[in-house]
Amino acid sequence: MNTLERIILGIPYVLLKKMSYLWLLIVVFYTWPPVLSTILFVLLVLSMVLIKAQRKIWETSIRRTCKERNTSLYIDRPKAPFSYQIRNLVLMLLAGIGLGYFLDGTVARVTSPQWFLLAVGFFLLQKDLNLFGAPTVYFVTDDGLWLGYVTLRLFFKFNEIRQIVRVSDITKKPERWAELAPVRNIKDGLLLRPVNPSGFTRLLDEIFLAPTDVNEFLRHVPVNLVHEKII
Repeated sequence: MNTLERIILGIPYVLLKKMSYLWLLIVVFYTWPPVLSTILFVLLVLSMVLIKAQRKIWETSIRRTCKERNTSLYIDRPKAPFSYQIRNLVLMLLAGIGLGYFLDGTVARVTSPQWFLLAVGFFLLQKDLNLFGAPTVYFVTDDGLWLGYVTLRLFFKFNEIRQIVRVSDITKKPERWAELAPVRNIKDGLLLRPVNPSGFTRLLDEIFLAPTDVNEFLRHVPVNLVHEKII
């Protein structure tokens, strides 16, 4: 990993995400002065690019390491259901239309189209994880599991994992389960249980994963770790 990649990874995700608030200024003050809106828009786009770049750099570094060590690599990118994304997209557009209709001209001469753009743009930039699912990726190597979830980048060796349990029809997950999945309330998946009684980390006790194909995922982990029930 070169110096530029380390610098990009070192930029706080929270700071980049806060740049989405610039959208409000861009829409409201897009005509005064135009150069200001242009600068703000460039900053907004740059923050979005950097968020994508952080994920890409991290994933590329794992691929590179596996290639150098000549180890196997299985990648799974679970996604939110398509129907879930479409439903949220429709609701967001309807909310934007309703906001534009009722607030047209009520505040500082902000027009209906501006209100629509404010609402839709803000939701797309700030609430994208809720609308379309959190970016999630699982890497299975010969050494262990790499887990990427929004800002989390974790690695656990297989000797740190006590069990990988197949769970199904879970209506309510225990609070000690850290859910690393695109959306909440997924009923079927895998539960990682740590060897250390204190948990994987200070903040992560047991971890719930939602692979795209559970059976395929389990083919790439040590057989002795796979269990059908918690023991």
